Formats: sequence, structure tokens, C-alpha cells
Amino acid sequence: MDKQESIYERHDVQGTPFTIIEQPNEEYTLTMGRYRFETYQTLHEAYENAEKISWDRILQVVTIIIKTQNETNFINELTK
Repeated sequence: MDKQESIYERHDVQGTPFTIIEQPNEEYTLTMGRYRFETYQTLHEAYENAEKISWDRILQVVTIIIKTQNETNFINELTK
């Protein structure tokens, strides 16, 4: 395999923050930055599901992640 060649192929989903990673085993993983979501059997299925997720829902999830992270950091500080 050539050094320039990648075994993974990336597909950006227009109008969303998602990228679909095509794996050599013909699975398609929906990702956003360093976070991986679901894996699908077809590229079409991955695109359909990525386009269903609204920006409002993304913001809700990110808010929950930040809140949980802050609470965890607070608890860690208390237990030092």
C-alpha cells in the first residue's frame, strides 16, 4: 500500500458538523470531531441519519456533556 493511500475514506455531510468514516469492512461510522456515534451498513443509511439530526439536538447534547464534565471536575476538586 502506498504511504499516501488511506484505508479509511471520509465523507463530509453538507450542512451538518458530521463526517462519515468509511471503513475497510464496509461499515460507515457517523462522527463529529473526536466523537463517534452510530455505525451503519450502508453509506446511504449513514447520510440519511446524519441529516435527521437537528442543530438544536446537537446543542442540547453538547450542553449536557459540558454540564456533566463540569460536575465531574467539581466533585474531583472536593475529593482532593
